[in-house]
Amino acid sequence: MKKFLFLAALVALVGACKKDASREIVLTETPDGRPFHFMPIYEDDVTDITITIAWPMSWAFSADRNPAVPYVAAEAILSGGTGELAPQDVLELFNDKNSRGQLYVRADHAIGEVSFPKEHIDDVVSIASEMLTSPQFDQAWVDRIKQGFLANQTQSQAQTAHQMWALARLAVLGETPLNDFLSLPNIPVISDVSVDDLSRWHAETLV
Repeated sequence: MKKFLFLAALVALVGACKKDASREIVLTETPDGRPFHFMPIYEDDVTDITITIAWPMSWAFSADRNPAVPYVAAEAILSGGTGELAPQDVLELFNDKNSRGQLYVRADHAIGEVSFPKEHIDDVVSIASEMLTSPQFDQAWVDRIKQGFLANQTQSQAQTAHQMWALARLAVLGETPLNDFLSLPNIPVISDVSVDDLSRWHAETLV
């Protein structure tokens, strides 16, 4: 099993830093040499650990990319389980350990967060590592996610408020890849998302 070295490095730093270093930004690197910025934040009487990571993402700015891919990929990784645990088993494990995680995308970043009581650090980090480094892009599960996302977008884009924001973005951004990513004006592209697309986005983004 691959280790999510970036997350592991963050956990090690959390344990090593002192409270007087709170909110100090440090440039460091993972055990395999990947540089990243780290800023610990301590709060009195808070014993849970929350790790937030932002990966730079350029997908939304490329005209030759399907703009729906990052949305589907984030949901598939978050809810797809692992090689050994089914999605429902992962959900139950996180609930049993009073832990939570999320993964979502913005135009220029993919953002992941995991929170857990410190006594469950080993179990939660192990599962998060597996989910992020070896996502289970099962075709049937991906199709289910695409169907749900398509239905949600169809409903949202029928609402007046959504249409007004879409027009405002179009006026500012024009017919650009960024506008396509933010507004998804061409809903059918959701159905075109393939497992190969998801694997490509994962390889390019979640390093």
